[in-house]
Amino acid sequence: MIALVNERFVPVWINIRREPLPKLSALRRVLIAGNVNPDGYVTDLVSQGFFLRSAVLTPDGQELLNPQLETVAGSFESLRRHGYFSYAQVGVEDYLRMLHDALDRAAALTACAP
Repeated sequence: MIALVNERFVPVWINIRREPLPKLSALRRVLIAGNVNPDGYVTDLVSQGFFLRSAVLTPDGQELLNPQLETVAGSFESLRRHGYFSYAQVGVEDYLRMLHDALDRAAALTACAP
């Protein structure tokens, strides 16, 4: 997993208690119900205390490559179809598969590009 991340990804840690979110539209989907002020800081205590996500984005930051439906039913559909929750609760045993799925999605997006 470390080799794959080092070769194919640019990992970025964002401490949402101290740093604003980057202005990337794909991150809004990951927040779901989190509140963000105009300066990009997450302001609700629930998100500040329990928000831990692995968001895999396209290089331009506009597409989420490990999307999850934003409902409970959608979350369970992701679990049923892929065997894991895409970004909200990926277990260690499923993380590598999630990364490979994200790379497959990126390849499909590239193949469809004009």
